[in-house]
Amino acid sequence: MPSPNNPGSISKHAIEALEERNINGKELKRYPRPIKENDFIKYDKIIALSENEHRPMLEARFNHHCRTVGFFEVGDLPLEEPKEAMNKISTLVDALVERIN
Repeated sequence: MPSPNNPGSISKHAIEALEERNINGKELKRYPRPIKENDFIKYDKIIALSENEHRPMLEARFNHHCRTVGFFEVGDLPLEEPKEAMNKISTLVDALVERIN
């Protein structure tokens, strides 16, 4: 079920960047899924992009979990160009994986 706050499926720019990194499959064509209360129990780490954009939504729905959410400061269009944003996300994910390992 699509999120009511999302205008459509995953960005074509995101899909292109993932495919360039040999990440592909039918999951790339799906709509983003809204976060659920159980996700804070199920997952060790939850990362959102753009604290300015996502923190108000998190506070409204999951205020008691907000302090556990990490943020990657990556803006949507028109704040950041797709290539720049995807490169930034890639770097941030690599750094997170390095810290976890």
